[in-house]
Amino acid sequence: MRVILLENVKALGTEGQIVDVPEGYAENFLFPQHVATPAPTEEAEEKRGRGRPKAVDSGPDPDQAVVAADGVEVTIQHDADKNGNLKDPVTAKDIRKALKEEGFAVEAEWIKLPRVISEPCEEEVRLVSPTGFESFIRVLVEAV
Repeated sequence: MRVILLENVKALGTEGQIVDVPEGYAENFLFPQHVATPAPTEEAEEKRGRGRPKAVDSGPDPDQAVVAADGVEVTIQHDADKNGNLKDPVTAKDIRKALKEEGFAVEAEWIKLPRVISEPCEEEVRLVSPTGFESFIRVLVEAV
């Protein structure tokens, strides 16, 4: 399995390097430790380049944006009722806004919420770029 290293990994490679590793090693060690992310396949690279006008695409590279946000922690303060329950659930747009305030340009579609967040909590949220790059952020939801 081809992965991109998000950090230097002793005896494997340096940050940003694409390396081949056994799938089990990637799934059971590298991904949970957030030190690597799957490298896009040739098919994904081909799909990424297809149908997207070059002149319009002036924003940051989606893969780089997702990788850069790995491990970031954001706090979202949401209105709550008397019982401490959130009046409205936290959405991907809320998380996108919080990430943008921290300097990370990601799209709401890339944010994969594991569940509806309707109470104050701490949640690990997955980001996935259109070509399959994946990272995780920590979202702290506070009631105000």
